[in-house]
Amino acid sequence: MSWYGVSRRLRADITRGAPFSGGKGGQGDTLKGCFLVVIEAPEKAGDGIAGLCADEHRLYASCAGAKEIAEDPRLHLWSAGAWVRRIQGKRFLFVNDMYSEALQVYRFDSAKQGELAVPSVFFAKSHIKKQDPAWPPRQPNEGEWIWRDANGNGAFDAPEYLSNGGKDAPPFWGWWVDSAGNVWQATQTAGIRKFACHGLDAQGNPIYDFASLVAMPMPAPFTRLERIYYFPGTDTMYLAGYTADRPHHDGLWKVMGRVICRYDHWSKGPSPPRWQIAPDYTVDGSWKGKPASMSVAGDYVFVVYVVGGRIEVYDAQTGASVGHLKPGPEVGGDLPGEAVGWVDIPEGIQAIRRSNSEYVVLVEEDWKSKILMYQWRPEASSGR
Repeated sequence: MSWYGVSRRLRADITRGAPFSGGKGGQGDTLKGCFLVVIEAPEKAGDGIAGLCADEHRLYASCAGAKEIAEDPRLHLWSAGAWVRRIQGKRFLFVNDMYSEALQVYRFDSAKQGELAVPSVFFAKSHIKKQDPAWPPRQPNEGEWIWRDANGNGAFDAPEYLSNGGKDAPPFWGWWVDSAGNVWQATQTAGIRKFACHGLDAQGNPIYDFASLVAMPMPAPFTRLERIYYFPGTDTMYLAGYTADRPHHDGLWKVMGRVICRYDHWSKGPSPPRWQIAPDYTVDGSWKGKPASMSVAGDYVFVVYVVGGRIEVYDAQTGASVGHLKPGPEVGGDLPGEAVGWVDIPEGIQAIRRSNSEYVVLVEEDWKSKILMYQWRPEASSGR
């Protein structure tokens, strides 16, 4: 299996309407790349950041191994985006895949298994059909399902599956896991679904079920949703997708949509969005000019495009444009033909605000097999 990590540190200055001027990054950060193909899962660690698997110069630890757990989903799926969450103080790794077919959950037991991420929970939108017909073993014959490792052996045992009456989940691309461990789905036709986390079982696995599934109608102004990000601490929801005025038109599978909305006081019921913005979107049927993924961190919303690596930055309070980040010459951004930047997964960007107010932004760069890392201090930018 391949390892992908940060190929070079970058410090970015953001200016209105101009690309950043890159340079060497500062000292004191530890960034450990992700085993899971093409994007990292950062987690705050004091004034620095820590992610999973390998830093940019040396192998730190492996969180997966074929010898340890043969039924590990990462050995059978094309894993992609990832999030690290803490539930009741325990660390978990949530992983989706390139086509948003499933959500994998892994637990850690450092005392017994070091940095090995042990299969814990698995959400499937339907019966999984892969090249290996024997995986996952003993899955329901049809419909969406949830598996939980009730006996702690990391294997997909028959009594551990929950089924939703043989029905498939509605089509969707948008997965999200909030800070409380709740799992959200933004569907294309059936609104929003929420699976509440009901604590941990005796083996330390998060508990989810279909009985408590909450379905919410499609919120105005959307006609189709593609991405979802909910923050329980502020009861704030960010959604991306299509509207009647800006419809889905070209069939491109990984685009996040043409409209982004922020909703305040989400849990209190339907209300108009606080703001609505329409990022630049080229209506031509090609991948160019298409927003691929977004991330919300601190005071900003970061939107990365499929081709070229451009990241538009918006004020999270007002939706106003702040400027943009763009790959510089350090990583080939000045070469002709857009020689850097290709986001090929639904969750291809991760942003985090450090305690010193610096933002670290990680972006998939699938074409040249690396992850781009930007370090940005808003107060030092001429565009602010």
